[in-house]
Amino acid sequence: MGQILQPPHWNVEPYGFTCPKCPQRGSRGLSGDFIGVDTPNTPTGRSTAVIGYPVRCKSCNAHYATYKRTCEAIDRLYFCKPTQEDDRFLKFVTITREKIESDDEIPSSDLVKDFKKWYVSGRSKIIDNLGILGGTDVVECVTKRLDNGKFHHHLHIHGIWIMPKMPIRKWRTEFDRVGFGRDQIRAIENEDYVDRFGNERTMEARKVATKYLAKYLSKQKGSRRMMWGVVRRWKDFCHEDTPSHIKTIHQYEKWLATE
Repeated sequence: MGQILQPPHWNVEPYGFTCPKCPQRGSRGLSGDFIGVDTPNTPTGRSTAVIGYPVRCKSCNAHYATYKRTCEAIDRLYFCKPTQEDDRFLKFVTITREKIESDDEIPSSDLVKDFKKWYVSGRSKIIDNLGILGGTDVVECVTKRLDNGKFHHHLHIHGIWIMPKMPIRKWRTEFDRVGFGRDQIRAIENEDYVDRFGNERTMEARKVATKYLAKYLSKQKGSRRMMWGVVRRWKDFCHEDTPSHIKTIHQYEKWLATE
């Protein structure tokens, strides 16, 4: 097991996805490293010391793992996205269905499956007319207790799609045709914000998309994202000689850099 070498105080910014409960929050002011040290407490007489890098608690590590998976999903979307001006931005998409009344506080698996089938069926009927190439979606359910003791389950989709710019009337007409409810589509652009030090900054569109998707993946326990369209077939866009061991966009780009 690795040791943690942590000076008494580091007056620098700690790594993200850490909290005061983490064994070590790390220091961005140090060049992180792992070094071997002598110790009588291990069978080999050697152990690994962590310097500078964070050692996260279980909760922070779970959030960080979700964030990394989200980054990979957004990388896929940008990798498959056309370069024309009308396709410049990915799109935030929210799709809803009428609230469902139930005696169960937690929606049943059959209820969720039925919602997914309804959504996928409607989506398949509009992708050609709207020029939608693919995307990644997350199902969310908001439940409210009614005065009669029953529960309202509000199932809806949060997605990020690859689709061209178009008049609102066009996609609204198509959505109404397949029975999608109170929905919205908006472009994912750079966003201005003020950091915790009061400085005005701009968050790049890619990071805005990552933050959006990670928010809904971590909002409910057990949330899973659904990839569809060209995003599932991202290797079709790769070089024909790409090795079979390449599993992620990062690995592919790293392989390209070595060629």
